[in-house]
Amino acid sequence: NNFRKLPDSVTQLVNLTSLTLSDCTELQELPRGLSKLQNLLQLNLGYCSKLQKLPTGISKLTNLLSLDLTRCNDLRELTGDMSKLVKLRELRLRGCQKLRHMPVGLGNCTD
Repeated sequence: NNFRKLPDSVTQLVNLTSLTLSDCTELQELPRGLSKLQNLLQLNLGYCSKLQKLPTGISKLTNLLSLDLTRCNDLRELTGDMSKLVKLRELRLRGCQKLRHMPVGLGNCTD
């Protein structure tokens, strides 16, 4: 749980449906190629307290149903393109103390 960056090789796991990285307290960034995980339904980043932002390509995870960002203490903003996550049913943001802005259009997640 002491890695700062997720290896780029994880983006080759294109059939992955669930990715749990909770309690990776040193994790600071996710690979840009995370958008290749088109089958991802659940992404759990809870308690990744040093994570500051999500990759801009997160909007391409159009099948994502659940995104857990609980206690991501250093998370400052959600990317503006998150409104494209139209299947998102669950977004957990409890304890994101530095989060100041929610993207416009997040209400488009209607499925």
